[in-house]
Amino acid sequence: MLNAIPVTYYHSIGTHPHVRPKSFLTLEPHLFEQQIRRLISRGFTFVDLQATYDYVSGSRMSNSPEIVLTFDDGFLDNWTHVFPMAKRLGFKFTIFINPEFVDPRDIVRPTLDDVAAGKISNEKLDWWGFLSWPEMRIMEESGLVDIQSHTLTHTWHFSGEKIVDYHHPGDSYQWLTWNRHPETKPFWMNKFDEELVPFGTPIYEHGRSIAVRRYEQSREVDKQLAEFTAQSGGASFFEQADWRAQIEHEHKLILKDSAGTSRFETEAEHQDRVKSEVVDAKCIIEQKLNKEVRFVCWPGGAETELARQIALDSGHLATTKGVKPNAPSSGDPTHIYRVSSWFNAPIPMWLKWWILDGQFDRASQVRSLNAALASSLANLRRFFVQ
Repeated sequence: MLNAIPVTYYHSIGTHPHVRPKSFLTLEPHLFEQQIRRLISRGFTFVDLQATYDYVSGSRMSNSPEIVLTFDDGFLDNWTHVFPMAKRLGFKFTIFINPEFVDPRDIVRPTLDDVAAGKISNEKLDWWGFLSWPEMRIMEESGLVDIQSHTLTHTWHFSGEKIVDYHHPGDSYQWLTWNRHPETKPFWMNKFDEELVPFGTPIYEHGRSIAVRRYEQSREVDKQLAEFTAQSGGASFFEQADWRAQIEHEHKLILKDSAGTSRFETEAEHQDRVKSEVVDAKCIIEQKLNKEVRFVCWPGGAETELARQIALDSGHLATTKGVKPNAPSSGDPTHIYRVSSWFNAPIPMWLKWWILDGQFDRASQVRSLNAALASSLANLRRFFVQ
């Protein structure tokens, strides 16, 4: 069996006192610590992506189990919760950030270390939001944390003419506001005004910003639909059972009489935009943190050949891609394969651990199907014996 290096991914580590945006991405701190302690007990050494690249490319040997922990999006709790735990337990981790979501304030907020020292209560600890540059500098200087790129915007764009919905209260199209008011992005999880984009705005088919040719709708049509919605009661209009039928009817009338235009971005415009997503993010992080950015993680796994080539041409060593063992036999060190480390599913704890152990086993060894099945049975037997 050939050793491989699992690269795991998380997002947020914290405890939600109530439902918050993106709370489904959060893992409870005690469960995360249990995972770390389990990995330590199994003999894993925590390394970074550079060590993984060097191993897969054949320039470094590894004879003992190694693992990489990565966190996507740059949530504030990576500083308040994960970093203190890393110092206490001695593990390294990588954070993939989007510069447009970084908190622009020159602030360093309290952490669990301050809670332990009695400087602040756990209830008053502010941990829901995004990292600041000063906080990232401190983590980088510790040698435990490596900041890398998650592209510039982490957003969605319209990709076609088909209408799939209309902006209404409580919908999930926060990226409409991000795109029109990017200055709100670092604060949107704590303070979000969904009416910055008028209700009634049509939602066209859409996709990850990296992966789609952007469709630009007629702002004149948007304006007239917003006026219709406002005149029909604004937010209360959507309390009517037939609101969708009404707005679709009005939309047809507007399109019949409107001189508004829409268009797809040209191929050149698309290439320039993707280049900005990749290159600008790299340059900003390097300038702010005085370091070299060598790895990029695609939001939502939305990789394209264009984006990947731009990343490699601009000095990145590797990009994320799917699930597969990271080993010299993979044949391509420029791909980083990752496995999920969440287990928020409502299933028994023993089954969660069995699934997690199986994920780490599959990702840490290149072996036959029979060997993989034998390992899974051994893991399952261990839980029933305990």
